[in-house]
Amino acid sequence: MQRILVVDDDPHLREVVSFALTKAGFSVREGADGRAAVAGFAEADLVVLDIVMPEMDGIEATAHIRQHMKPPMQQVPVILLTANVNAQDHLRGLHAGINALMVKPFDRFKLCALIEEQLLTSATFLQRLAQEA
Repeated sequence: MQRILVVDDDPHLREVVSFALTKAGFSVREGADGRAAVAGFAEADLVVLDIVMPEMDGIEATAHIRQHMKPPMQQVPVILLTANVNAQDHLRGLHAGINALMVKPFDRFKLCALIEEQLLTSATFLQRLAQEA
C-alpha cells in the first residue's frame, strides 16, 4: 500500500485531504508543519505539503529533505498543495526540488491521479515495492 504523508497547518484541510486519499486506498499519516514533514518523510512514499506553514514552510521542508537526507530517501516525491500559487512560489518550489504543484481547492480525482503518476516514476517507491515482492 502506498504511504502518503499529508502536512498542512490547517487541521480541517489535513482531514479533507487525508479522507480523500484514504478513500482512494492510500495509507495516510498527517503532520502539522514543515518540521513534521522532515521528521516523517522517511516513512512515506510521497509527501503532500502546504506551502504556507509556521516555522518551516513547504518549500523550506522540501529543500531540507533534498539537501540533508541520504539517498534514496532524499528523492521521495513531494507535491505542494496551495491556495496561494503564484509564479514566484512555483519557481521557488521547483528550485527546492518539488515534483509537482496542485492548487486548492483541489479535485480529489486529479490529486490521486497526480500521486499515482509521481509514485510510478519514483525510484524510491519502486525499489520498496521490489523489496516487498
